[in-house]
Parts: sequence; C-alpha cells; structure tokens
Amino acid sequence: MREKEREAWLKTALAPGLDAPTLVRLLQALGDPELLLHADYAAVSRAAGDAAARALRAIDDDRVAEASAWLGRTPDAFLLPIVDDAYPAALIEAGVAPPVLFGRGNRAVLQEDALWITGMTHADAEALRDAREMGAAAARAGLVVTTTLADGIEAEAAQGVLDAGGRLLVWFATGPNRVFPKSNLETVRRALATGSLILTPHPPGEAVSEAALGLRTACAAAYARGILVVADERRGRAVEAARQAAQFGRDVFAVPGSIHAVGSKGPHQLIREGAKLAESVLDLLDEWSGRHNARLSGGVR
Repeated sequence: MREKEREAWLKTALAPGLDAPTLVRLLQALGDPELLLHADYAAVSRAAGDAAARALRAIDDDRVAEASAWLGRTPDAFLLPIVDDAYPAALIEAGVAPPVLFGRGNRAVLQEDALWITGMTHADAEALRDAREMGAAAARAGLVVTTTLADGIEAEAAQGVLDAGGRLLVWFATGPNRVFPKSNLETVRRALATGSLILTPHPPGEAVSEAALGLRTACAAAYARGILVVADERRGRAVEAARQAAQFGRDVFAVPGSIHAVGSKGPHQLIREGAKLAESVLDLLDEWSGRHNARLSGGVR
C-alpha cells in the first residue's frame, strides 16, 4: 500500500463517528479515500448526510500520525481496509465490520478455518485441562484457533495451541501495541514468533473500554466458523458469545460436564438450545466433514 493511500485510509477510518457502512457508501459515491478527503462538504453531505461531512472535518491529525508512525516502524504490522480482498468477509456479512483492521503477524492465517474456544474466567482445574487439550487437538487437526485471550479457558486453550505448534488469531480490545490483560504479554510474543496473527479495529495507543470489549466479542463470534464453549455459568460471557455466534449463523458446540459443576451449567443450557455436544475436537471435525460430504453428494444443505 502506498504511503499516501495508507494515510488516506487512516484519516477516513479514524474520522470520529464515521462507521463502516457510511464509509463504504461514501467510497461508492465519491471514489477512493484520497478523493473522498478532497471532496467538498456539500458532496459528502449529499452522499451520506451532514454527520459524515462533519466527521471528515474533525479528524485528529495527531492520532493519525501516531498510527502511521507505528505502522512504519513495526516490521510485521499492516493495515487492512474493508475493501481489501483479504479483509474477512464474515465480518461484513455479519454487519460488524470496522472500516479498517490493524494487524500484526502472519496474514496467511486469514485463509484458514478458525475455531473459537472459549469459556469462563474462573474455571476449575478439570475445565482448564480440557481447554488446553482442546486447543492442542484443534492445532493438530490444522485449525486456527481464534481467541480474545481472556483469562481462564481462553488463555489456557491458547497455550495448548502454541504447545502443539499451532496458530492463533488473536482479537484485541485495544490498539495493536497494547496487551490486555497484561498477563498475556508473553503469550502474545510467543504467538507472533510462531506464525500467529493479531487483529484489532483500534489504532495504536487505544486503551480498553466496554465498547471495545463488545466489539471484540462480536468480531470473534462473526469471524470463527464455529465456537466451542468448554465451561461457563448459565448466564456467563461465553454463553452470550455463543448465542451471538449462532445469530451470525456460526456452529455452536458445548462440552458437557457434571450436573453439580457450576461450569457445566452454561454448556448444558446451550445444548438444550440446540448447540452440538462435543466431547472432543473430533466431534466438531466430524460434523464439518459430514456436512461437506453431504454437499458433495447432493445431500441436505
């Protein structure tokens, strides 16, 4: 990407309050970001309304300069605009696509099927062991594991993936040069050193917020082909993420457990709601393989 083109994308993407659908509408009406930035107020207003025109007049140049400098000095960093062929189509289809994604690491990860292994933060030892084993099994099966690296089940599954030589796609709720929670710093370094990928819709320097955490969950749920809930409470964060993934048309899997364990309440509730029971990664691989074979033979879609 040319430097001027990158600067134009940064300016339009960081225009305050300019969401992805509005930006796409402007680009369709007025051309590429460089042309958009030179369009007069009236033309922008006609294409997308006064709010969009005001947003393009309120760009924070210091914020843009910081993002540009980080991209320039970080060897494995890149900017992925929504019109790029490599931009995850699943985010666009789900209606949660940010205008740009900031990335670090191996872009080839975007071409692979991904499974989100998630669950509760304060899980018991058995659930944590299951999560690590599930992560390792997914890696050995050739799946990319997408993760937010939340403490507990997700962090443990990520360690299993890396121990087995697999790759992660990590979604940040901060800028790409910050790690949240900080306890994941060594995991992030290890992941980047072994062919994984980090994506975030937030520019360098951006701190975590409630809105950012919600967007991170939406992106992870939309991106993954399927979500596997290892352990959670009935109304836990992972259960809600699984329901969101189901709304996006993704496969939902849940690991059953003891009826006396708090962490089994969420998976059991999801199974009652239609999630597929998974005792191992092989169960979901069989599901995906069976569906693929049915399509090839003209069976049920």
